[in-house]
This record gives sequence, structure tokens and C-alpha cells, in this order.
Amino acid sequence: MKLLYLHTRAIGGGRASALQVLHMCRAFCLNGAEVVLAVPGRADDTERVRREIAEQMGGEPPFKVRLYHRPTLGGRLAMIGGYRSVRKILVEEPADCCLTRNPVYLNAALGHGIPTVFESHDAVVHANFLWNLLWTRNLIRNSRREPLVRFVCISCALAETWRARGVPRHKVMILHDGVDTDAYRRLPEPDAARRRLGLPDDRKIVLYSGSLYVNREIERVLELAVIFTDAHFVIIGGPREQADFFRGLIERKNIRNLSVVGPVPHRAVPEYLAAADVLLMIWSRKVRTINICSPLKMFEYMAAGRIIVGDGYPTIREVLTDGKNAFLARPDAFESLREKLAAALLRSYPDDMAGEARKLAMSDYSWKQRARRILDALPAGGGAARPAEEMPA
Repeated sequence: MKLLYLHTRAIGGGRASALQVLHMCRAFCLNGAEVVLAVPGRADDTERVRREIAEQMGGEPPFKVRLYHRPTLGGRLAMIGGYRSVRKILVEEPADCCLTRNPVYLNAALGHGIPTVFESHDAVVHANFLWNLLWTRNLIRNSRREPLVRFVCISCALAETWRARGVPRHKVMILHDGVDTDAYRRLPEPDAARRRLGLPDDRKIVLYSGSLYVNREIERVLELAVIFTDAHFVIIGGPREQADFFRGLIERKNIRNLSVVGPVPHRAVPEYLAAADVLLMIWSRKVRTINICSPLKMFEYMAAGRIIVGDGYPTIREVLTDGKNAFLARPDAFESLREKLAAALLRSYPDDMAGEARKLAMSDYSWKQRARRILDALPAGGGAARPAEEMPA
């Protein structure tokens, strides 16, 4: 089977959305599919983009990368800018199925008559109110068309939102994000990882991995470091400007048990997670999608087999259970987060809670398994698509 993945944004910078797309394209290939990933860019830049993908993923991508022209008007109208180019790709790259997150590209694929899977990571289609209203209505209409075979949602909460708006229930498929289980199957011993990474080996390490944007309220990590002076705290992630900001803040506050590494290639993340005793998973209600999202970091933390302390937002609790496979604090309650971290730091390895989380990630949340579920739901030989109710949530 040949799959065409039409993506809206350029691949690069280690953004979670790009990493998810790259992992899924690779996972489809591992399941025997031929994959073409179409992303914005100049045609003569293909080799550089492939090198960047290889750097992030730790190896040459097994799928074809095709760059297309996506003009904008002063940086605006990006969502529709690539429509003509995408229509051309649909002709030049005949495929058995198309996948996209862009409702404009969905229009093109359905107009081409190709069986299509739309994947939703948000209940908002466009930042502008009127554009959002227009394209949401268009997306719901398109969800009822026959060539749209699956409407994938990354959480139960998001699925219920789209069902309530009129997306046919039998087409909705709930698939949380996942993890590259191969990258976490043989992790280094914590002491060895710490030596290679230059991290302290005489105290417990509490690590946060992910974005450092203002809406994550990373300042809470600094507050925890001031309280738990016997532990060493590590922050990895970006963007680089935010990492520099926190380095300056730590220096001004004279916090000596906190290191800010900054952004690292995605392939390097497993070793950092393996070096930790506790993994911090924090957000805030300022993250607009917090009640419908499925964070990549959660599944990577689980696969690392380390104790997780995090904010227990609704979609986090769709996967993790407080006291069973993670310590989940009340959202936006610093005292609850402090108490959970204190409890986590009292534990030692091997740890049943960390083991339960790892077992769950490895058995139910691999990218390969996620891709297989989508492939199994596609129509075979022109027949009907498999009912979505048969698919695991």
C-alpha cells in the first residue's frame, strides 16, 4: 500500500507536531507501507531536509520526502497557501490512501477521490474566529463524505468534541500519541548515562524534558529545586531563547542544584530520561489544548521506566492512574505537585510504579502499533472500511 502524508508545516526544530508526523511515517513503513511525506519547502532543499530528519530521528528516513511550494501573504494564509501544490502532488504521487491534518488539504484529497484519513489534534481549526468557523463547518461536512474513511482523534475528550459537532461516530477513531519503543528497549544504566552526560552521580536527579514556553510555567521547576536541595534538577528542551532566559534566571536566584541543557536532538532524549530518578511532567491551564491533548513526553517518560510526577489533567488520566503508574498532582496546585515529588523521591529502583508505566507504553502505545491500527481500518481492495468501534481506544 502506498500512503501520501500531506503535512502543513516545514519539518525542523524538534517541534512535537513534526516529530509525531515523522514517527508515524516511519511506523507506516515498518508495517510494510510505501510512504511519501509532502512538506513545505524548496525542491532543491530536499537533501538538507532529509539530513535534518536523520539528525532528529537517529537514522536515514525510510520514506520519500517531497517538498512543495506553499506561498503566504506576509506570513499569513499559510493553511491554504499550498492548496495548488498539493493538488499537483495528488496527481504526480498516486497513492492508495492520503493522510493529513489540514482541512484545506483534505478538500483537495477528497476532490481527488482518494480514501483519506484526517487526524485531529485540536478542537480549533484556525486561530482567526471567522476562518475557524468556516473551516470547522467545512471539516464536519467533509467528514460525512464517503472518501473520508477515518477521523482520528488523539484523546477521548477530543473525540467527544467532534462527535458532538456532527462528525459521524462510526468514522471517529481514538488513538493517543505514542513512542518509538525500539529507542527505549535497551536503555543505558543510569550511572553510565550520567557519566556520559556530565550529570551528578551523588544525588537523585529530577528531570523535565519538553518545551519551555511561558504557558508551561517552568518557573515551578525552579521553585521545586529551591525546596528539594538534596536533589539535582535538569531541564532539557527549547526553544534556545527560553533556555537562555532560564539560565539567567537561575544565576540571578543563585540556584546551584539546577542545570538547563537546552534543546537536544530527539534521538538523544532517551539517554537523558534514563539518567533520571524522577521525570517531571508539567503544564498549566494556559496551554490552550491541555484538556484534549496527548503529549509525546508522557509516552516517552513511560517507556523510560522512571518514576513520573505530573499534573493530572483529564487526558493524562485517560492513560495514567495516580498511585498505580504515576504520581499525578491536582492541576494548578503547586502544593500538590510538591507533595507528589516528595513521595517520589522516597522511592528507589527497581520500582513497581515505574515498571507498570513502562509495561503499558511498550504494550499499548508504540508508533508501529498506532500505524497498524490505522492501516487495519482502511478499506481493502476497494471494500468497506472496518467499523471504528472495533478499534482500540
